[in-house]
Amino acid sequence: MTFEEAKDILLKKQIYIKKDGLDRVYRVLEKLGNPQDSFKAVHVTGTNGKGSVCAAMESVLKCSGYKTGFFSSPHLVSLRERIRFCGQMIEKAEFVELFKRVFEVSDKISFFEILTCMAFLYFKEKKVDIAFIEVGIGGKHDTTNVLPPGALCIISSIGIDHTKYLGADTESIAAQKAGIIKKGTVCLAYSADENVRCVIREEAQKAEGEVIFIEPVFKIEDYDWNRNLMLLKNLKDDKKIEYGLIGENQAINASIAYEGLKILASKSFKNINNASISAGFKSIYLEGRFQIIKNKKNTFILDGSHNSEAVESFTGTFQKSPFVSQDTVFVIGILDDKNYLNMLKTLYPFLRKAIFTKTASARTIEPCVLADEIAKLNPEIETEVHDDFNAAFLSATKSKNVIIVGSFYLAGAALELIKAQKFKSVEVRK
Repeated sequence: MTFEEAKDILLKKQIYIKKDGLDRVYRVLEKLGNPQDSFKAVHVTGTNGKGSVCAAMESVLKCSGYKTGFFSSPHLVSLRERIRFCGQMIEKAEFVELFKRVFEVSDKISFFEILTCMAFLYFKEKKVDIAFIEVGIGGKHDTTNVLPPGALCIISSIGIDHTKYLGADTESIAAQKAGIIKKGTVCLAYSADENVRCVIREEAQKAEGEVIFIEPVFKIEDYDWNRNLMLLKNLKDDKKIEYGLIGENQAINASIAYEGLKILASKSFKNINNASISAGFKSIYLEGRFQIIKNKKNTFILDGSHNSEAVESFTGTFQKSPFVSQDTVFVIGILDDKNYLNMLKTLYPFLRKAIFTKTASARTIEPCVLADEIAKLNPEIETEVHDDFNAAFLSATKSKNVIIVGSFYLAGAALELIKAQKFKSVEVRK
């Protein structure tokens, strides 16, 4: 079996499944030797910020000399991005071998269930010191919740998203996400909403776990748009630290990661220190989060903002950037299970020209629907509609700055085109 053949089988299984239990995943894992019990894990959920928190913590653990695993979603270009060892994507041959082993045990489980079992096997066999595991959706019924009580669990944020599966209000969503809290575990959480905090406290009490609500540790001191870095100031000691991601919400994500690292350091990860935190925070690399890529003609900004909360964070960052006053076109595609009206209301004050297109998902909103809604908000905005993303992207490159926003599917498609043309990215650290 080739990697392409394994990928094709997996992608045909890429559908959302609302599950009320994890029994079938446990049965598969048992036949595979229960690999989820063989490594320490940091289990992370949240509406937004999961990937950034995991990337920050993993970067520091690598700089501290530990062998790390990272299971993330979604991927942008390759399925292999989802399973990483010490920052490197799983090799194609390893991917195929693990896929065959899981698929031979059961060909009835879903896309995400197969990948989860593969990741756990991989981390066991690589003998990782610690793995950072992002949930897919929610927490309580998410496939990753087969993990035993781990080193730490984290709830990065609570917002409105995936309402079909998690509930229509933040309290219901918080209850689902708090389902990752287990007996004897410590959960770090961030939320300014006291109703949400109450729900998480109640769920932690039921699970006999401990929850700690963090306060911001950092504030954004400055942006380095040329190197795609921010300068953060520690509110406790006024010390400054470079952080390898740009974004309004990244100060909170950095704060969560920092407090999580302190907990890990107090346990068995004694190599974590100020030097490794500084090195790790500076060297974070995570694509599709206000990612700036330049060539001689264009500057591209890729942001996978896929819900209302994420779009608000994006526009907050964009407003502070030098790009806000320059020649800029937005390429926008959104999935139909998102609150696209709210997303467009947040975006439209920044639009001079917008190109609407389809994402690479059956759940994509028709671009003409998005264009009609923008015309209602401001008929002066110049708009184009392209069903084909390649055509949309080509048209956008007539402008100096190209903003790709609204979906990780869209960010991934743009990244693939940009990499194919071998453009230079400013994320290379100096």
